[in-house]
Amino acid sequence: MANDKDKYQEELNSLGMLFEYSRQLMLNIKEEQERVQTEWNIGQSCFAFIACFEAVGNTLSMLPGSHIRSQFENTSFTVLSSNARIVFEGMLIVAYLLSEMTEEESEFRFKVWQYHAEKKRLIIARRFDSTSERLPKLEEDVEREAEEIRNHPQYGRLEKKTSGDIIRGATDKALSKSEIEALVGFEPGYLTSTYKFLSQYSHITSYATNQINEYGIDPTAIPTGLAVVLRMMIYSYSYVIKRLVDVLEVENVPEEVRNTIDLYVDLAESFGEFSVDDPDDQPIEDQD
Repeated sequence: MANDKDKYQEELNSLGMLFEYSRQLMLNIKEEQERVQTEWNIGQSCFAFIACFEAVGNTLSMLPGSHIRSQFENTSFTVLSSNARIVFEGMLIVAYLLSEMTEEESEFRFKVWQYHAEKKRLIIARRFDSTSERLPKLEEDVEREAEEIRNHPQYGRLEKKTSGDIIRGATDKALSKSEIEALVGFEPGYLTSTYKFLSQYSHITSYATNQINEYGIDPTAIPTGLAVVLRMMIYSYSYVIKRLVDVLEVENVPEEVRNTIDLYVDLAESFGEFSVDDPDDQPIEDQD
């Protein structure tokens, strides 16, 4: 058990170090304002990074042994899992946005990204403000953007489900989930089991509360589930930072930080699986 606690503290310290380095990365992003504002995929990746940074900071404020202290006496496993999902999804988004693409592919992905936001606004307006004078104009704009997407050369190359999801406003990405997962380069089993595992605890269900009781909530102990969520977050956050550092060509990365990032990314690419419950044995009705 002592070894487990030592490993937990080591990984907690690593996450804390990445969090503190992220403050410097924020400054690097500010120095690259022109690229952030003109290259849409880099700008959106920076927003994803900020969301991950905030989720990691919130997580560190709740973990026993962290350098960030809070008023919470116990760790909320549900909140931790939600935070970990944010970072995990951030990893997939960054992989998608910063992948190699042609000018035509970039143009199409930008159109899809924008269209999704407008389509969501339209859906919300129809539901909550159906008498608005602005609704006809919004409907006209959304239909025009949908037609531009349908007529784009890239549209015909999509998987049928992906193209349908785009027009319905069900996705903001021009690739399927499996295609995006392939961009990350991690073991597919890791990505699938990670998301399913985290989804079980991101909702308040009988299964989640039962399992959380099994893991324990004693802040002086290091429950198995807590260690697993922490590890998942480190792997995902390391990937997010690595991709941003590479695309922004950041040179002043401390050696210890770079080594830590490379270590966890390499490990995830090599092994990719954790000692968690088999996702096939877990209820899936509450997963989203």
